[in-house]
Amino acid sequence: MKKLALSLLLVGALLVGCDFFTAPPTPTPAPTFVRKTPVPTPKEEISQPKAAAPTATVEGTVYTVQGGDTLFGIAQKFGTTVEAILKANDLSSPDKLSIGQKLTIPKKAP
Repeated sequence: MKKLALSLLLVGALLVGCDFFTAPPTPTPAPTFVRKTPVPTPKEEISQPKAAAPTATVEGTVYTVQGGDTLFGIAQKFGTTVEAILKANDLSSPDKLSIGQKLTIPKKAP
C-alpha cells in the first residue's frame, strides 16, 4: 500500500510539474489601431479690416471706410467738410456708408 501511495504521489508531482492541471494561458489580444479623425483647424476670425492708408489721386485722396467711421469723422480727419465729400463721391446722404467703401476725399482748399 505504501508503494501505491508513493507511486500516486510521484505521478501527481509529475503531472503538477507538467502544468497538466493549470488553465491554458490567456491569449494576448492583438493591438487595435484607431484612426484619428482630423481635427478641423479653427477658422480665422473675421475682424474689421485694418485701416487702409489713404492713397493720393488727381482729385484728392481715396479713403476706405472702416467699421465705426462716420462721414463727419472722416471729414475732420482730412480737414474737409461732409458736404465736400458728399459732392466728390456723388452721395445723397451722409448716413449711407458701407465698410470697405472707397471715398474720394477732396483736397483742402488753399
